[in-house]
Amino acid sequence: MQNRINIKKYFAMMFFAFFLVGPTFSQTVERDDAGNIISESEKQILPNRVSSKLNELNNNIISSANRLGIEIDENKRSETLETTFNWNNSQKGNYFQIDVLNPGGISITNMAGYFKDNGTVSVSVRDGAIGSEPGTGWNQVASVNVSVPLGQPKPFIQSFPVVFTLSQGSYTIHFSNTAQVQYTNGSGLGNVLAQNSDLIIYEGHGTLDISPNQNGPAGYAYTPRNWNGSITYNSTPEIISTTIASDNSTIAVTMSEAVYNTNGGSGALEASDFTLSISGGVATLSSSMPTSISSSGNVYTLGISLSDEPNGLDTLFVNPLDDSIYDGVGNEMAANQRGLHTPTSNFTLLNDLTEPTMISVSSSTPDGLYKIGEQIAIEVIFNESVVVTG
Repeated sequence: MQNRINIKKYFAMMFFAFFLVGPTFSQTVERDDAGNIISESEKQILPNRVSSKLNELNNNIISSANRLGIEIDENKRSETLETTFNWNNSQKGNYFQIDVLNPGGISITNMAGYFKDNGTVSVSVRDGAIGSEPGTGWNQVASVNVSVPLGQPKPFIQSFPVVFTLSQGSYTIHFSNTAQVQYTNGSGLGNVLAQNSDLIIYEGHGTLDISPNQNGPAGYAYTPRNWNGSITYNSTPEIISTTIASDNSTIAVTMSEAVYNTNGGSGALEASDFTLSISGGVATLSSSMPTSISSSGNVYTLGISLSDEPNGLDTLFVNPLDDSIYDGVGNEMAANQRGLHTPTSNFTLLNDLTEPTMISVSSSTPDGLYKIGEQIAIEVIFNESVVVTG
């Protein structure tokens, strides 16, 4: 999951941005000219935050990355969940739990921390709740050097890009610095520290560990502690399950969230927004486009037109057409859904509706002559596997 970037280029740009900010760390709420709240981390990296402009296509704030000349996808909008930057302690790092609520998961693109000193920041993630000790199974998703710009007071907020995805569920994060990470005294382990509709961040443990699981249970050195930082992510709509009708006439497709056929948050889905295909078996489709569509909430029922009867080995796939389905903030659904949510979320086997037939019958007495009381064997071959009862 680890992603590497051109660190020198990135921090050269970050240095320029920090140099223009000046030594202010206001905790007051600030808004751009559209009334949107600017996060604390964004305040530190936007040199002209009062004049933040809007993405005219999607009415979204243009990110600091775009201001620094880094290309962004205009059809994506990032959300940021921030804890707090009101620090009162510092140690090597934090262990804390996050819960991904979005059924389609999230793609994390950026993280920020509050640092006392320059150092190497490491972020690792493992599946599951925080538990009673750090545990094993860690995956490192970031390792970057942070350095305070000239004239910047300490502690300082530093953000850095990451690229990794998390499906719906619970995860433990280890966030550390070879120098110091700032954190706030908590009120109770497991209390909710920050939350939105996609993500929950909980109070966790302060630690002396630079690497996860370095000291086992003793790695939880200070409890409870609030991680000072933010997580920026994209959530994209996905197919999370499919259900075939008993007569193979329709397939019900469940989406992870409300979806539309324009990137402006409007437009009901149409049959032409989907494509169907079959692999294996003997059945074929009269048309790759569904014959009908109806919806109930986030479940869309698509009509299927088959040219041949399936034999139980026919796998039906359903995918969106490219540039056809979006969520309410303009995130596009990927045209190939296989394996995005679960390995089987966008396909299912068609039901075998063909009656079995006998291909041949043979006897252990080929001449047809047998004696009274003699046992004979009769072999019956069917065109498919059958279950014989009675």
